[in-house]
Amino acid sequence: MILDGLDKNYVEDDKLWETIGRANKLTTGSYNSWCDNASALVPLMEQILVLSKKKKKWKVYFYAMSRLFWLLRQNKVNDIPRLFKLAEIFHQDKVLCMETEAGSSGRAWQVHVAAAILSLYLEYPQIDDKKIGDILNIFRKLQELYGNQRDNGNYDKIMVLALLNKDTELAEEVKRKLEKVEFKKWCYVCYYGRPMIRYCVIFEDFEGIEEWILRICGRMIPAKYRWCYDSCESAKEEGLVYEALLDSLYAGKHQLFGKIFTKWKMLYEESEEGRKYGTHEMVFHALAGDWSRLEERLREAEKDDKERREKKETPLNGLHWFLCWYCFFRMLDGRGIKTVRMMLGDRTKANETVDEIASGGQVPEEDGRREWTCLDVAGYFEHLADGLGRQMDKARRKFQYGLVKKTYEKCFLGMDNL
Repeated sequence: MILDGLDKNYVEDDKLWETIGRANKLTTGSYNSWCDNASALVPLMEQILVLSKKKKKWKVYFYAMSRLFWLLRQNKVNDIPRLFKLAEIFHQDKVLCMETEAGSSGRAWQVHVAAAILSLYLEYPQIDDKKIGDILNIFRKLQELYGNQRDNGNYDKIMVLALLNKDTELAEEVKRKLEKVEFKKWCYVCYYGRPMIRYCVIFEDFEGIEEWILRICGRMIPAKYRWCYDSCESAKEEGLVYEALLDSLYAGKHQLFGKIFTKWKMLYEESEEGRKYGTHEMVFHALAGDWSRLEERLREAEKDDKERREKKETPLNGLHWFLCWYCFFRMLDGRGIKTVRMMLGDRTKANETVDEIASGGQVPEEDGRREWTCLDVAGYFEHLADGLGRQMDKARRKFQYGLVKKTYEKCFLGMDNL
């Protein structure tokens, strides 16, 4: 249940308790029930925030806030403005909570919320190094004052920061923290195994990645933590390999990417009938020689561009998606497919980027698509990625967009030179 473990004697207020019960009733099954009911859970969680703040039940308040952060990031909701508003509310109410008798459990849930805010901030170039450092310090201080070893699991999000900043010192700090976690409630695979694979990527430790994937997939983790296999969906070879490949691209490790891809290339040599693939998976399949379902890949590229225009996806995700498509359409041109029919850019108003890059293109047909050369499409996505890369470099001193872009080019356009 999404708010499991709360006691009616603590909650006291009947209306608050009834609302908590409604939220829990929607999430009595697996974690899939959380995703399936996300749209209905969001207003319930917001109601719980209002009621618990009024009654100064801070444990309930920050517990619900941490869950609301998760819900707002799910595909069925994906409400970015609401997330930033919630982050502002946290900063205000964290101070208010400090001034009252909140109890250790109430303050401990602030650790979870601070970690969720840091995770959100990492994906937006509007948040610069200073703001990242501020929320990191808030997390560290809260964890030190009110957290416990159970809360160390939140350091998985700090490992992402270490990866993006290529920060080996921070990665070592996270490793030490995670080694102290008692995984009685935290999933060992998600909150220790996967961050340790990420740690190995940061240090370009291919053998370590192999060992961790074998250990997780072979269920060779401590016996007392194997309960997590009953519900964890991340303990699968394909998913772990995919994340290691993705992390290698994010960290600018082209040689490591080559080793991982060479070892597990068979995972991408054939498409599974009826399965929906994401952007990176589609390009991994192309790299492995699987050029089936081309029409589906073109539509996915259109969808990624559309979600950018509608601001439904984060800039960091968009940057990496566009680098993927920049490389994909150059690869497609290299295979002798010179033109494609696609709908890119905002067709409801003049779009200088599209008109400039697609000079000489055909007038759009009834479905809004026009004929593009593959090199024009590649240039279009390169233009989008470069724009976001400049923003990230301006905000984050250690981001190194040039290195990231060169890594994509070496991995997808020059595998023979690795």
